[in-house]
Order: sequence, then C-alpha cells, then structure tokens
Amino acid sequence: MQDDDDTLECRKSDLLTLIVAEQHRYQGHAKYNYIAAQTLSWMSLLLGAIAAVLGLMNWVTNFNVGLLAAASTAALTISQKAGFQQKANWHYRKVDQMKALRAHLTFELPLKPTIDDIAAVSRALSDMNIRMSKQWEDMKHDTNLGGPH
Repeated sequence: MQDDDDTLECRKSDLLTLIVAEQHRYQGHAKYNYIAAQTLSWMSLLLGAIAAVLGLMNWVTNFNVGLLAAASTAALTISQKAGFQQKANWHYRKVDQMKALRAHLTFELPLKPTIDDIAAVSRALSDMNIRMSKQWEDMKHDTNLGGPH
C-alpha cells in the first residue's frame, strides 16, 4: 500500500512540475509579446508627435518629416500585423488556465487523491492544450498572424 501511495504522490508531483514549468514558459511568452506591443505603440505615438512638431516648426526638411511619419506608421503596422497584443492576450489566458489547474491539483483534490483524481487533472490539461492550440490556429487564420509563439 505504501508503494501505491508513493506512486500516486510521484505522479501528482510530476504533473504539478509539468504545469508549473509550462505556466512559467507561457508567462514569458506573454510578457515578451505585451512588451513588444506596448513598445511599438508608444514608439509610433512618439514618432508621430515628433514629426508633427518638426513639421509645424519648419526646423527640418519635409523629407525628414515624411520619414518620421512613415516610421511612425511602420511601427504601428508591424505591431498590428505581428499581432503582439493578440498573442499576449492568448498567452495570458493560457497562463490563467494553468494556474487554475495548478490550484485544483494542489488544493482541491482530496488529501489522499486516487489515480482517477490525478488522471482527471491530466486530462483537463490535455483538453486545455488542445482547445488553446485550436484558438491559436483560429487567431492566426482570422488575423493572418504568423511567427513564433
């Protein structure tokens, strides 16, 4: 009986380790995409404002003002086409679901979980991964997003 308890505890621990590792991985992807989206948005705003001020003040040539305005537009277009904000949102949703599975495995199972209890959490993780992968593909298709996670 002790061997069975050790095996169950080992499976629970392995599943928890997997969930925590994946949660941290997707948290990093979310943060990267969020920072990229915010950086490009603020860069676009700043370049546009500089172009406007310089254009009104006639301190630089029209060509240089046009370059700044084009760079502003390019920054915003890159951010939108790469879908950084949509990707960040997707990754944050996945992290939230991983946190829920982690809490379920850690706090909501009985003190002596059965193999079925642990298998149910593992199935929920697999189902969540399948559902989220489909959402990722749908998001890429709907918005023509590409690139790495």
